[in-house]
Amino acid sequence: MVARINPHEQRCPDFASEAFAEARASLREDNEELDDAAAVMMLTQAWNVTNRAERVAWDNQARELDQDEAQRARAGEEGREREAEGRPQGERVEVGDEMRKNRLKYIDIPMRPPPTLPVEIPSRYATAKLQKGQYVELWYFTNAGLRYARANDATVDDDAMVAIAGRDGRVDLVPAVATKDSKSVIPDRLLTWDDFTMAVRRILFTMEMAAWTEQRITMLANFWGKLQSHPFRSSPDPLDMEALLLYQDEQRRAWHQAIGSPAGAWDISFVDETILARTRDEVYRDDRRWKDKEKDSLMSPGKTHKPERN
Repeated sequence: MVARINPHEQRCPDFASEAFAEARASLREDNEELDDAAAVMMLTQAWNVTNRAERVAWDNQARELDQDEAQRARAGEEGREREAEGRPQGERVEVGDEMRKNRLKYIDIPMRPPPTLPVEIPSRYATAKLQKGQYVELWYFTNAGLRYARANDATVDDDAMVAIAGRDGRVDLVPAVATKDSKSVIPDRLLTWDDFTMAVRRILFTMEMAAWTEQRITMLANFWGKLQSHPFRSSPDPLDMEALLLYQDEQRRAWHQAIGSPAGAWDISFVDETILARTRDEVYRDDRRWKDKEKDSLMSPGKTHKPERN
């Protein structure tokens, strides 16, 4: 049976949340060796499998429904071609050049209702990075990042090209939209937890659209899922959550850098508790230094303001 709601617009639920506590408990009852993080991963994988099947069924139905629209579009295109053929040769060339240069004006728009969910389109800079399999900050997939895309992407000409020097010294021409990063971008480690979880769902979907391999998408999905279900996530100390965000930031950057190195990358879904403990110590030391600096600033004569925190 074909889903009534477009499965391409659905987002995987947060199976680590309290709303799914009963579902996780049910899985652990069947397997005593299963911990909460593993239960979250199993629920996520099951949802993804079902969603992929629903997408296939939806796409098959959409192709059937769009068949008539495609035929009408072809008929319209043929009509325009016949109209152009009836014009003088010089005028036909001008019409063809116009359609190539300003193709957006001539793309047929299907007669269909608007999407039921808000359209979430990341910046073309971020999607171009993912098309190349490169690292991109999660900020581009937060609400602030999507607002940036809506406000700025339309100001860059699709056909504009810029020269970029590659690592091998060669100069390549690349689309300008792929080089225009935001000056407002926030490093992953400084995101709020809500922005982090929201961005993860969106970047995974964009990775699928960019044809990332299933292995890499699964690795990253499991990596982020384990962090979201880690004991630090429910700690009353906010520095523990900061440690998770810093660990995610450093590990994902290092993983991307290692992919093209001689030694190669690793299974990023494995959360190294030793490295995480060191990261937590680093966060606590930074917090202690900042508080000492704040105290010294307020105690110094003539100082009436707190130091800025990085």
